Amino acid sequence: MATGTESLVSIQVHGLRELEEELAKFGPEVAKRTLRAAVKKAGEPIREEAARLAPRGTGDKKGPHLADDIVLRIGAKKGKSFSEVLFGVESGSVTAQIGFTKETFYGMFQEFGTRFHAAHPFLRPAFDNESENAVRMIAAELKRGIEAQAKKAAKRFSRFKRGA
Repeated sequence: MATGTESLVSIQVHGLRELEEELAKFGPEVAKRTLRAAVKKAGEPIREEAARLAPRGTGDKKGPHLADDIVLRIGAKKGKSFSEVLFGVESGSVTAQIGFTKETFYGMFQEFGTRFHAAHPFLRPAFDNESENAVRMIAAELKRGIEAQAKKAAKRFSRFKRGA
């Protein structure tokens, strides 16, 4: 049985070597910031789809509905009080984790079922529905980030050149 502290499903983006190499030219901080923004943007549609598919209670209990408590975390460390994390989108060294918080821990029972309760998955279908879109979004956002950094570098270079 899964403990919930590990990502049970993830996307690893491969084939973006050219974009990663271009991004690395701007330094590790810029690369990490650009990558985090791309992965966050790519994870949001999965989070939205999971929230749409998640069961919604009758409202007679205290606390949030499961559907209202689907979260997206960027760069969370595995095993460090993220028992709610179930699915992730990973690119390079950045991970977007989509799941539910400890307040709605019962989402695990909805997703996987128990011996008394049939599974009603919502995270896996959201992941399946949006994962290809997420990969395309990561590539597009990295390209956009690289172009923006190249413009900044060109502007700095032109100022430097004029001042010389």
